[in-house]
Amino acid sequence: MNLLIDIGNTRTKWRCIDGGVRNSAGVFNNNVLTEEALVGLIKKYAVNAIVLSSVGKSEVENKFFVVAGILGIECISIKSAKEMVGLRFAYTDVEALGVDRCLAMIGAYNNKGVLVIDAGSAITADYLSACGEHLGGYILPGFNMLMLSLKAGTSKVLVDAELASSDPGNSTKMCVNNGFTLLIQSLLDGLVVKAEELGINEVVITGGDADLFAHANPHVECTAISNLVLDGMEKLLNNNNLLG
Repeated sequence: MNLLIDIGNTRTKWRCIDGGVRNSAGVFNNNVLTEEALVGLIKKYAVNAIVLSSVGKSEVENKFFVVAGILGIECISIKSAKEMVGLRFAYTDVEALGVDRCLAMIGAYNNKGVLVIDAGSAITADYLSACGEHLGGYILPGFNMLMLSLKAGTSKVLVDAELASSDPGNSTKMCVNNGFTLLIQSLLDGLVVKAEELGINEVVITGGDADLFAHANPHVECTAISNLVLDGMEKLLNNNNLLG
């Protein structure tokens, strides 16, 4: 049994794969993830190898290597490369390209152009051509990060935002909600316009706020996929001899 791990800034998602068949999956909050919990998970599913991707704090990743060493199982960490599973990435310094972005693109690519949006702690948007060429992308603050910045920078705007109408509001709560709705709608519109300029018509959204973004703009057709990074890891595992 192989254990696939996607370590983000706040959460760690996992998926068990047995001979190419998905067995089980779940999620941990990074701030409460313990080595004891990992040992329990590995023993429960008789895991013999761990494959992980990490953009979170190094101490979370290190826990997996410590537990793997204690239990005597293989543990590898995927790194960004200039070419992965036939996709060619645009960064000159590919090590600076987050491995989660690489894996999300791998998971989304299906031999046609696609815009891949990861709506997590940060928002990333990447463009892939039909022939698997990465055409570049964008990085922006995520929904919660924007909300925290609004609260931190003001003394009287203390409401929590939720998506609503994009019409002008007549109360602080409506102004915040509608302002964030307009912001996300405008962002999606801009990303899609650029995609169309590049000859890309498919939009895939993943990340913790994927459903929120997918329903924010009725004029943007998109597909929300909750675990695209793990999908990319699975595709990479099936196409490369990663494990000894």
